Amino acid sequence: MARFWFSGPRILGIRPGISFSPNDFKINRPRKPIEGSFVYVIKAPNDRVKIGVTKNPSARLAALQTGSHTRLRFAFIGCTAGEGYDIEGAAHNVLTAYRLEGEWFDVPVEMAIAAVTSCAWKLGHRLEIISQEQADKVLAIGAKEDEQKTSLLLRIPAAILLTLIFMLAAIIITAIFKA
Repeated sequence: MARFWFSGPRILGIRPGISFSPNDFKINRPRKPIEGSFVYVIKAPNDRVKIGVTKNPSARLAALQTGSHTRLRFAFIGCTAGEGYDIEGAAHNVLTAYRLEGEWFDVPVEMAIAAVTSCAWKLGHRLEIISQEQADKVLAIGAKEDEQKTSLLLRIPAAILLTLIFMLAAIIITAIFKA
């Protein structure tokens, strides 16, 4: 495989430079970005439930916990390939008679889960039931792929910048010795 060599002038018998191959510029992109969302049912100790959609269940629970004096927990997390808002909206419509305010309902948790799963089925959406730990693992895999892509994009300009600094230093040192 061909390599490209970029260098500065020889200084004291040393020629600073850097070499690249075409593979150094390739970015390993994931086969397909992680798409979809999570439809969830959160249960509060006062037997109230919240039905919602998020891209990050743990972050959403933490945000809701900040504003709640009672401990919240996931009663259900479903992973869907789409955005999930249509499932959430249909479930809200089914439970509209029991709505307290916003996305909170005064129903048994089983009823809220049944509303979400039946609405997904009626809309023709596949809803994979997963745990919070599984959701965190899926998000960690996506974050790792993003991190790898970003680190490669930062390495290439840094290497080129370092090479230019060495070349400039070499030119300056050469000019000093000639003077």
